[in-house]
Amino acid sequence: NGAALQGAILVGAELPGANLIGAQLEGANLSNVQLQGADLGGANLRGAFLHNADLTSADLKSARIRGSFLRGANLIGASHNMQQADIDATFGDSATRLPEGLVAPCHWDEEEIAPLTRVLFGDEAYEAWLETGAKPVPRDPDGKCPE
Repeated sequence: NGAALQGAILVGAELPGANLIGAQLEGANLSNVQLQGADLGGANLRGAFLHNADLTSADLKSARIRGSFLRGANLIGASHNMQQADIDATFGDSATRLPEGLVAPCHWDEEEIAPLTRVLFGDEAYEAWLETGAKPVPRDPDGKCPE
């Protein structure tokens, strides 16, 4: 497929089961989109806005998500080969539901990130946050962040 949809505004679109293999969705606004069971294998979602998106059981194998905004997104049951480092390079919140084996990084809880994500685009927001000297910190086995 490889559809060129960079920066597209698809807010609230109902696309369950859609074939978006290799789609270029960098910076697209996919807030509240319904993508249950969609095939996003190899898609470029860098800097995409996936606020409250439903990606339940979607195929995210080889999808690039660095700098994407996952606040409130549901990725439960998604097939993927993402590593924890991929999730660590995204922005989410306590309402974000991740696939098995991945956990929300501690920086999702930090208030100082919010202003960066309002004025900078995906990767730029993440890089600006790193430039402050911050580093993604994993949660402990009990799901808690170190003090």
